[in-house]
Formats: sequence, structure tokens, C-alpha cells
Amino acid sequence: HQGNVIPKERLIQAVWPDAFVTDEVLTNNIWKLRQAFSDERKDPKIIRTVPRRGYQLIADVLWEMAVEESVSRYEVVDKIGQGAMGEVYLAEDKQLARKVALKFILTDLEQDDTARRRLFREARAAASLDHPYICKVYDTGILEGRTFIAMEYLEGETLKEKLSEGALPRSQALRIAEEIAEALEVAHRKGIVHRDIKPSNIALTEHGHVKITDFGIAKRLPTGDGDQQEWTATLTKDASTLGTLPYMSPEQVKGQQVDPSSDIFSIGVVLYEMFTGVHPFRRPTQPETITAILSESPSFSAEEAKVFPDSLQHVLGKMVAKERDHRY
Repeated sequence: HQGNVIPKERLIQAVWPDAFVTDEVLTNNIWKLRQAFSDERKDPKIIRTVPRRGYQLIADVLWEMAVEESVSRYEVVDKIGQGAMGEVYLAEDKQLARKVALKFILTDLEQDDTARRRLFREARAAASLDHPYICKVYDTGILEGRTFIAMEYLEGETLKEKLSEGALPRSQALRIAEEIAEALEVAHRKGIVHRDIKPSNIALTEHGHVKITDFGIAKRLPTGDGDQQEWTATLTKDASTLGTLPYMSPEQVKGQQVDPSSDIFSIGVVLYEMFTGVHPFRRPTQPETITAILSESPSFSAEEAKVFPDSLQHVLGKMVAKERDHRY
């Protein structure tokens, strides 16, 4: 936001979204930033203090280089998908001669700071996770004035599309669930909770293997070892309620903080759906769905109970336990 005066409150929200931070803390950090750039408050070259209004970046920012590099590298081929905040295109990476997926912010959200933060947060979260069952992120940039991230292009279908045909064979459902769990275990060890595990965010490759996508609302947890790991920026006043309602854990529905067990709950919901072909908590209305998530337990019909052993029913029940301490 070169040249714009950014109010203190907006800076605090962007840098410390989940903490109470005073103006004094911000002022001290601005002072440290100036020290790092050998900038002087009385004669600034980098950051100008605007009394009673905030701060202003006055240094030159070389966006043109990024634009030129992006334009020369990627050639858009076709639109392949769209969500609430972004759209995805198949593109050719001319530099490496490969297909990639370019995820853009929707045009009317291009000037929305929240949308841009979410896109780059997704890029950072996924790029920090090197695992065969997680969709790879290659690059970020600007193409024709629009912000994008370049990702692995996945040929195949989503688990949502697969489930439209009905329940999966038990062996296939278990293998898919195992790959989802293995990928998320890596994320959790890195302190990243996905928060939006659902069939449409689980891609299946041509060979049937899992690729977890869309870390747009992932949350990085504090490590507790003194590192200043960032918490991801909030997109609403209460970021804990982010997600897709039918797959939310009870603590997400209540607006409480999430942890790895929140993803385990969502995996359990997906696993039940793969086994039975129906969703355990989805109801005709949102209030009914919320009530089901908070107070109802999934059950197997008499016919299903004959097919699924008690041990498997126990595992599913533990994964979707209402109290997080009761889950794996």
C-alpha cells in the first residue's frame, strides 16, 4: 500500500490478529523496523509517521518487475473452477514447459486486503508442507494486474465428485482416509491446522491418490518454544468460525479456538460419508445442522452395522466425539 496512510488499528489487526496489542507495542516495533533500515523519523526515507493518523510507506516498491516476470512465464489456457473468493485457470508455465493451475482472487476482490492476505496465506501454508498428498505451490505473482498463486495442476476428480456416485468400497475409503490423515499429520507437526477439510478440498489424482488443497483459512498455531511464529490473519471478527458448516467441529461452530483435533473431527465426517454415502450431520437448515453437530452422534443402520465391524464404528465415533479431549 505504498503512499497510503495506514491507521494504527489496521496495522495491529494485520500483524497481530489474535492478540491484544497496545499502540506502544506497535510504536516500538516501528522503531525497530526503522533501525533495521537505518531510517530516521525526522528525515524518513522508508516510513513516515503521520501524527494522529498512522504510518505511510514512502520507499519505492518495484512491482513492475514481478508483473513482467509473470506475464512472460505463464500463458492462461482455460478456466477450470471458481469459488467464493477465487477462480482457477489451467495455464502453461513456459519457463519449465509444464501445466500449472493459477488461482486468482476474483476481480471484484482484487483491492480487498483480506482476500489478498488469504491467498498469500494459502501459498505460505502449502509451500511449507512438502508431502506427496498435499497440493504443491510453486509461485506467487501478478498477471495482468491480478494477484495469483501458481499450483500443481491436478488431473482427476475431487472426492466430492466421486461421492456423487454413492458410497465407496470400504478398502478404497480406508486408503483415502489414511492418506488424508498422513498429509494432515505433517501439517499438524508444522503447527498448521487446515480448518476446512471437506470432499471438495480433497482431490483424487488419476491414480486415485489424495491431494489436499485450499489452505486458505489454515491457522498456524504458536509453537510454545519461544519462536515468534505468526498466527494467520483473521478474515472475520472471529476466525474460529471459518470453515464449511457441515464439516465443522463443535468448537468451530461455537467460535472457539481450533487445534489438530478439529481436523480429525472433519476427517471422521468425511470417512463416514465415504462409507455410507450420506452425511452424518447435514440437515435441511443451518440451525438443525448446528444442533446435530453439537448434540447428535452418527449411527449405522442395521444393514450397515452388519457390514462394518464394531472396531471401525468405534474409531469413527472417537474421531467425531463432541469433546476434543475424547478424540484421537
